[in-house]
Amino acid sequence: MLLYLLKTTFCLLLFLGFYHLVLEKEKMHRFNRFYLLGSIVFAFLVPSFIITVAPTEFVEPIAQELIINQADAINAVNEISYQSYLVGLYLLITFLLFTYFGKNIHKVLSKTRRNEKISYYSATIILLKEKVLPHTFLRYIFINKEEFKNDNSEQYILTHELAHVKQKHSLDVLFIELLQIVFWFIPIFKFYKKAVQLNHEFLADDAVIKLHENITEYQHLLLKTTAQNNNIYLASNLNYSLTKKRLLMMTTPSSKTKILFKKLAIIPLITGFIFAFSQKVEAQQKKQKPQVIEVKKQEKSLSRKGMKEYQKLFDTAKKSNNIYKQKDVIKMIALYKEMSKKQQNTVTDIRKIIPPPPPKMDLVFTYKKLADRIQRISKNRKANVVYLKELYSKMNASQKKLVTKPSRVLPPPPPKPVKIKVKEIEETPKVIEVKELKEVEEEIEIIEVVETPIVREVEEVVEVKEVAETIVEEEIEEVIEIKEVEEIVLIEEINKNLEEHKKKQRIELIPPPPLKKNATKKEIDRYNKAYKLWKIKIKKSPPPPPPRKQQ
Repeated sequence: MLLYLLKTTFCLLLFLGFYHLVLEKEKMHRFNRFYLLGSIVFAFLVPSFIITVAPTEFVEPIAQELIINQADAINAVNEISYQSYLVGLYLLITFLLFTYFGKNIHKVLSKTRRNEKISYYSATIILLKEKVLPHTFLRYIFINKEEFKNDNSEQYILTHELAHVKQKHSLDVLFIELLQIVFWFIPIFKFYKKAVQLNHEFLADDAVIKLHENITEYQHLLLKTTAQNNNIYLASNLNYSLTKKRLLMMTTPSSKTKILFKKLAIIPLITGFIFAFSQKVEAQQKKQKPQVIEVKKQEKSLSRKGMKEYQKLFDTAKKSNNIYKQKDVIKMIALYKEMSKKQQNTVTDIRKIIPPPPPKMDLVFTYKKLADRIQRISKNRKANVVYLKELYSKMNASQKKLVTKPSRVLPPPPPKPVKIKVKEIEETPKVIEVKELKEVEEEIEIIEVVETPIVREVEEVVEVKEVAETIVEEEIEEVIEIKEVEEIVLIEEINKNLEEHKKKQRIELIPPPPLKKNATKKEIDRYNKAYKLWKIKIKKSPPPPPPRKQQ
């Protein structure tokens, strides 16, 4: 895999170098576009080509004995493989790049939903509020709304961007971007992306010049936009890589013979790459029989220490009446497995001495016993039922046939009480004999005679109680009416007293009327007395009492 990637990278490098040196300077932009994309595909296919070469002198293979040491093989397996860590790191970085790629696509496409749209030939113009340079992505042309309405250079811009849409330049960018994500460890794809995007601008510029035929005005328009930095991810920009190359390309003449020779120069380049980077296989004259290579595994064998340890454990258990510890048994089994066949013949196998494990529990027998217990004894029934169901689930199909289901083992629940609807029985006319009727009437009369005095006494007691209750109720109502009347009278009296008091206070607080001009001595003396009294009343008069709250 590493050799394949190295061959592919070197091939891509040579293809890109040939493009910059030979093809980029000529006006054959469509050819260059397919050359750049085709060279990427060809570079990935060339290492898988197989070429048969003339055979050299045949040398018979010599059969060799390959001795594999088991210990070395175990050590090789136990070693940490760093390959898994590298694969994990690669997948992590690739996932992060894919998420970044997806976010940018979502960002561009979200602008198409939020902003105003105008259909323009095979494209859709998106009018943006923010100030940005015109750019395209797929069939969408993004332009500032104010510039679109006011700018006179609208025709040049739209023709340029429409060329990107018609020629589907966004697909080329997406293809290289995906390769850049998958093969992020190969940096050459960045240079390929720049070359492809610059070629796209050459194609768009060529379309503008062919339609409008005014190179100088278009060049001035491009130079105006150089100050703005608007390198949008995945989009074809109007001012992408505005270099001397792009301005000179508009004015440079093109010769058809020169272009033809440069196109033909690719054929020897491709053939050279096929021979240089493809797989070479030598053809054999005679079909030789396949030689069998004998592989001998080194026989496993236990060391002397291990043999001594095994024998020691065996002897100690034998001395103690063949009582073996669990730890010792596990160790002896492991040591026995490591021995060679010759060594195993010299010692006794511990597994032959140790008694076999107890037989597995008979599910059918235990199930039947537990079912019988559940039916006879009510103690711990819930726990026993749960265990019964667990045993039934562990059985196979043949065992389940021998036993009854857990649902049938338990007695059915008692039936719910049934509500019996009493139907009205229609009275059917019956002929009763005269004698029977007379007897019944006599019995009824006797019962009525016995029951009447008791009934009358009860009725009298009930009537007395009712009369007493009515009297009490009437008395309570009268008391309530009297209280209400008394309260109303009191409130009216209080209100009258308050009004009179207020009138008196008002009269007393009013000063005496002023004297006339022609007043006599008597009138003056009266006025003075009245004035003195009025002053005394003002100083000593207490405030009126607060009104009572109405209950």
